[in-house]
Amino acid sequence: MRISNHSQQNFVSYAAGAVRLSALTGHQVIWVATHDSIGLGEDGPTHQPVETLAHFRATPNIDVWRPADGNETSAAYLIALQSKTTPSILSLSRQNLPNLEGSTIERASKGGYVVHEEEGEDLTIVSSGSEVSIALEAASKLKAEGIKTRVVSLPSWSVFDRQEESYKLSVLRSGAPILSVEALSVRFVCVPHGRCC
Repeated sequence: MRISNHSQQNFVSYAAGAVRLSALTGHQVIWVATHDSIGLGEDGPTHQPVETLAHFRATPNIDVWRPADGNETSAAYLIALQSKTTPSILSLSRQNLPNLEGSTIERASKGGYVVHEEEGEDLTIVSSGSEVSIALEAASKLKAEGIKTRVVSLPSWSVFDRQEESYKLSVLRSGAPILSVEALSVRFVCVPHGRCC
């Protein structure tokens, strides 16, 4: 039995007990949460859930998705439908987002992938959701300044963390600083498998 619930992301916080219970009991629930950040914040801070994803990303047995374009959204739905004992939260933006060059359903289905590659990079920017296109713009401007920057889209930390170690290390490779860019709470960010930024 599949259950789906749709609301603004801020209001999924009101259902935190039910979300946690779906994770504990292993039910296939798909929570579709819109208005995921501060990008279109005309309703003010009550509708800017900057802390919500940190809470749900920390909850065991929940796949939290924050897709950056249509391909990543399709991947999120695909994996959510295939995950029979893991609930999913699809955190969708209200703002219009461009389709990313290099984005595919197959690549996004791994939870994270390199959306812009640079060999011998000086920096890697890791982002999700509406900030991926901003990270790509930043990489272009940094390249003009002589700073080679890779960009990684990480729509689902938990799905990415289930990939083979060699794949994860190819996406989040060592050798250059890794910078996380999300319009969320800025206390700290740990990318999957223990690398904190």
